[in-house]
Amino acid sequence: ELLSLRQQRLQGFLLSVESICGEPAGSRGFGWSEDCVSTMVDQFRITEGASGARLTFRDRVLRASGTTVAPGFPHPDARALVVPAEDGRSDVLMRAARSDLVLTIQFDSADVLPFSTDPSLVTGHPGEVFLTDPEGRFMTTPLYGGGSGTPPGARDLEPLRDCRAFAGERIGPDYRGVETIHGFRPVPAIGGGCIDAHISYADVLAEAERLRADLIR
Repeated sequence: ELLSLRQQRLQGFLLSVESICGEPAGSRGFGWSEDCVSTMVDQFRITEGASGARLTFRDRVLRASGTTVAPGFPHPDARALVVPAEDGRSDVLMRAARSDLVLTIQFDSADVLPFSTDPSLVTGHPGEVFLTDPEGRFMTTPLYGGGSGTPPGARDLEPLRDCRAFAGERIGPDYRGVETIHGFRPVPAIGGGCIDAHISYADVLAEAERLRADLIR
């Protein structure tokens, strides 16, 4: 899983920066080479493709790199926390700790959660697959929504509300108000987002009618 691999790299970075840039400092506990820490954090952020990174030791910020990292950290049961970005989209926050040394790093959700909205994923029909964050905001661009963000009323749709609790199927309107067949599944790794795959109910009936016509010829 991509988030698990990233989490492993975050933990590996903490071990490296502690070994290379830190040293015991007597009764003060631990000392850090500021130039060393700054170089390592900056390089790690760039290599990982993150927009921002913050390394702290106890209550002290050792290095803040890139854009300002959002406050908060993932729930213990989740590997990442979805946070709103300045442009209205969603970012993903990840955190790793090694004793008092903590790294928090922020990614564009499109980079850390690559996700296809190819309609062919829905049984070859003109359907749609999309990902939302725990608040119902789209983390992938809806095919019929005209951009990122959340179309009016989307987060209140019954399938998305149900998705926060369990996986299942349902017939109901999509974010356009079109009657669709939904298959949905929660995403615990990001704290309760949702994957929704759906196809127009009319399209399904049309296919059934074509099959019926072929059988009675």
